[in-house]
Amino acid sequence: MIARSTVLKPILRLSAAEFPKMAAKQFGLGDTIYDVWDRFAPVANTLVDSFWHTIDHPHPHDLHAWLSQHEPQVRGVAYEGAGMGLALLDVVQPRPQRLATFIAGPGHAFEP
Repeated sequence: MIARSTVLKPILRLSAAEFPKMAAKQFGLGDTIYDVWDRFAPVANTLVDSFWHTIDHPHPHDLHAWLSQHEPQVRGVAYEGAGMGLALLDVVQPRPQRLATFIAGPGHAFEP
């Protein structure tokens, strides 16, 4: 069986590697962009990795266990990426309501 992310990655083109390019396009390529990126890269990578992991593994209890393993500094961002993935799946396949189920269930126990 083909993973959902395999189908969606070429369509959505969501990649942490694109973040500095988008920032440079939006704000210009200043001297500090690479210094800022060095500090922001773990956040961007966590967000994107969590999104794609969730697309392929949306079961709420397994997802919560995986997200809880992230370092406290980026755990909230990991949950955001998971929420984005669940929301996308809910739009594409409305049943079951994955995001609401996650928020009311295992995601409710989130602690930074």
